[in-house]
Amino acid sequence: MTASNQGGYPPVEGAEPPEKLAKVVNPIVKILLRSPLHRLISKHLMLLAFEGRKTGRTYSVVVGRHKVNDTLVVPTGTTGRRWRLNFRGGAPVVVTMGGRRLHGRGELVEDPEEVARIHRLLLDRLGLKNARRLQRFA
Repeated sequence: MTASNQGGYPPVEGAEPPEKLAKVVNPIVKILLRSPLHRLISKHLMLLAFEGRKTGRTYSVVVGRHKVNDTLVVPTGTTGRRWRLNFRGGAPVVVTMGGRRLHGRGELVEDPEEVARIHRLLLDRLGLKNARRLQRFA
């Protein structure tokens, strides 16, 4: 997105943890999400497994998750996380959520108006205070 607000920040930003922190914490989170202890952290997190378009390699990433109108949404931001590009045009995906593995199809939403609409729905559902709190942990 190229639009910005008066503060100079994009209207929608990713809330990814610093890369060094993610490298230490994500392997632990992956183990927990696959274990019976998933309830400790799986309310807003899940594992997203998919095949790389160019490499054919299977990737598994920890992501924040939300439901919008019965659709699972994974806000990713627009910078840094290149894995999201594997979902351009749609791609098969396996999510580990709530202790269960579910097969589906993921699609990258890039249209700025649709992204804004989805974030508006999320904000309406969560409320500003909860959205800010979740942003720190997503």
